[in-house]
Amino acid sequence: PDVARAGFRGLPGTMGNAALQPEEQAHGAQADAGAPPRRKSSIRRPPGLFSGMPWVFGNSETEIDFDSVQQESEAASRARALTEQESFLQRSGSYLSETFRLVDRLRRQCRSNNVAVLDRKEVHLLQTTLQRLCILQQGEQDVLEMLRESNPDAYDRIAHQWLAHEFTSTPKREMESRNQSLSGSLSDVRRSVSRDEAVRVSLRRVDVVGRKMAAASRLLEKLDTWEFDVLELREQELTATPINLITSVVLRSHGLFETFGLSEMAMDLFLRDVDEAYLHNPYHNRWHAADVTQGVHFFLKEVLASLELSPSHVLAAVLAAAVHDVGHLGVSNSFLVATSHPLALEYNDNSPLENMHAASAFELMAMPQRQVLQPLDPGAQRAVRKAMISMILSTDNAKHAQLQEKLHKLCMSNSFDADNADHHLVLLEISLHTVDVSNPARPWTAYRRWTDRVLTEFYAQGDAERQARIPVTSIMDREKPIPLERFQVGFMNGIVVPTYKLLASVAEVNVQVPMDQLQHNINSWTRVIDGELTVEQLDEELSYRRERPTEASALRGPEKEGRSEKTGLRLYPAGQRARDSFRMSHVFAMTPTAESPAAGKESRGALDAQHEEDG
Repeated sequence: PDVARAGFRGLPGTMGNAALQPEEQAHGAQADAGAPPRRKSSIRRPPGLFSGMPWVFGNSETEIDFDSVQQESEAASRARALTEQESFLQRSGSYLSETFRLVDRLRRQCRSNNVAVLDRKEVHLLQTTLQRLCILQQGEQDVLEMLRESNPDAYDRIAHQWLAHEFTSTPKREMESRNQSLSGSLSDVRRSVSRDEAVRVSLRRVDVVGRKMAAASRLLEKLDTWEFDVLELREQELTATPINLITSVVLRSHGLFETFGLSEMAMDLFLRDVDEAYLHNPYHNRWHAADVTQGVHFFLKEVLASLELSPSHVLAAVLAAAVHDVGHLGVSNSFLVATSHPLALEYNDNSPLENMHAASAFELMAMPQRQVLQPLDPGAQRAVRKAMISMILSTDNAKHAQLQEKLHKLCMSNSFDADNADHHLVLLEISLHTVDVSNPARPWTAYRRWTDRVLTEFYAQGDAERQARIPVTSIMDREKPIPLERFQVGFMNGIVVPTYKLLASVAEVNVQVPMDQLQHNINSWTRVIDGELTVEQLDEELSYRRERPTEASALRGPEKEGRSEKTGLRLYPAGQRARDSFRMSHVFAMTPTAESPAAGKESRGALDAQHEEDG
């Protein structure tokens, strides 16, 4: 009997799971009588345990030469295993080589027209290869199991793994699980869908029909380019839910619905709620989130195209972009900390807004019929969630230097691995942060629109700081404004340009298009600084036309407290938004107040009025 594999799990009077055979019992009786043993037993024991100790059978004590028998048995087993493995690998080698050639051809097709076509023979080849890879993987697991049983240090290693799991912040098992979930494989091939098809389906689902569908389709033809301007959708009043529209098109363009079997209904409900959860700030609103989502889409399609990003990473990046500012209060983290805002107290002054964005997004995602990650297996769900949280937290501008240092170390030490999932995540974190501050790298008209909006929000915060009797941030003081051209050039040269240059230091990254536009915008502002022309003359020369006024205060809210009927988000009255927290009401509320249906209806009416004002 193979006692080694049984692991001392026998019944009384047995070794392992097998009782002593009659022949062995007779052998024990001869030993008791002093007669020489007829033969040496072939019973095996787990090596390394009770070394040098005799085996005790009943009242007999017999010394058995286990070592020679075990060595002969293991040598024979290794020889058989090697023979079988060589035979199997020879049969599998042709399948693997053919599969690699097929995948290379499919990758070239996807890069040329975003569509890859398989015939019946090629599908059969992929199925056969995957089956053989599964067999190989199972064989490796069997080998590891055998080694674990025959290794005298196996028990120490198991104890070590348990200690690492229980007493470290990033246990090895969790890291390996995350890498496996995000690394991708032949069975995790991303299916691409043509942009036109993605646009058509998405427009229909967000109820853009008739003439609006044709106009929106024309605008969305530029979705894959850096020239796309999401505010054109707002100006032409083509949609009231830009996050739902843009994110849906992007998810379909990358084939993520098909890859993961995502529910279109759940995604539609979730994204509609995300749209509504954004407050009506001049800058940090749903249009900004849709703009960042499109920018991340461009990065995935063009800037990071040379990297083989896993579909899990792509899904996490797109969703993180859509929710990265959800519920933004229109003020900075420094304002929340300086005024002891409940969010700052809740998150211990550590990225209160970004932590709230991530928490609110997953609270929305946990609501009934909005669990968009449910089709993924539990390991993949955890991996996508971790990646999303990491990317959202990276949008805190206070983490700018840390992000740059992280990538700089990888580049300077030549340790960046284009196939490493953790390194991919570092790039995606910096990419989302870069897109978030990339308005100055957009074409002039779109860039100037966002500049006007962010200044409106900055000045509103400056007014709130003055009212709260705390120091007014210099760039937010409307009474002592910094010249626009100098403020913009300083921000570009100090933040945006170094970030793009750092990304450009990675061989697999191509940021030439946004870098060229960024330099063009810097040169334009330099003409104003040099006195060659005024800001107004520059705007006229570059065909910039100001939007209709967006001076609705960043801190203005509904006149009475209420709750959004669709999302359950708590909204606060005017003058309190700078003090009261924005949280999901079905979890808890910062300010306990009595709610009434009338208050909810009035709040809803105020929101509708703001929607009309904001377009």
